Amino acid sequence: MDVVWGETSGVDGQLWVLCPILFVMQGFEAYVGLLLLKTAFVVVTEWQVICCGILLVLMAVGNFINTIQTLMTKSRFKAKMKRSKSKAELD
Repeated sequence: MDVVWGETSGVDGQLWVLCPILFVMQGFEAYVGLLLLKTAFVVVTEWQVICCGILLVLMAVGNFINTIQTLMTKSRFKAKMKRSKSKAELD
């Protein structure tokens, strides 16, 4: 999932809404995966439940890392654009 930043859209401040929702959903995904693993080891010993739990936790971690990297990259790009704009205004 790509997080839209202000340089591509005319709306400012939409990350203040999008980022918390993304992080909450990723946390919920990890929580459900851990619940599945807990259930698998306590109640049910089916291999499908264990695999689903592991996959959900791995997906949550991967989504979190990808979201952080995307935000950092877009932040660097926006800072670079601001610097180039200020240099152009000085000339």
